[in-house]
Amino acid sequence: MNEHRYVMSLLPYHLALKDFDYDAVVDWATDVVGQGKESESILILATFSKPVSSYDIKPYIRTYLQEQGLEEAEGEPVYWAVIRYYMQEIIDGREVRKVIKGLYNLYFEQERFGQGKDFGLSDFYLLQHAWDDLKYNNVTYYYENATLGNIKDLCKVKAQEWLGKYGERR
Repeated sequence: MNEHRYVMSLLPYHLALKDFDYDAVVDWATDVVGQGKESESILILATFSKPVSSYDIKPYIRTYLQEQGLEEAEGEPVYWAVIRYYMQEIIDGREVRKVIKGLYNLYFEQERFGQGKDFGLSDFYLLQHAWDDLKYNNVTYYYENATLGNIKDLCKVKAQEWLGKYGERR
């Protein structure tokens, strides 16, 4: 169910997220149909085969969002909103590893969205590399004092710091 919360929170931003997981939309729609909450757009979304072609599914996501009174969003404000969402997910301890990977990917998209602006993601870039090092080599030089036992806590601290510094930006 956490996955569904994640999908639903990011769905309006799917156009702006390079690594958006359209397969997860199909899983979510299938579960919604299983709960008896059907609409034409949900039924259509649930019928897609994985791996999903983003080109094919986007019009149906747009239709679903319109049914819900939501709009697809793009541009720099979306970037800030998605990062704030990711930070809260880390603080709440939900899918921290997946979120760090998402922030890592956004780090490389800063140029596209911010034309050179600093969105404060360098610590999360380093934490992603540190986590990979620790997982595969049991040692890291990317993040001082990081261990597999404390890396989630380090991520939470950095997310809280990020929200304190950047959380009010739009």
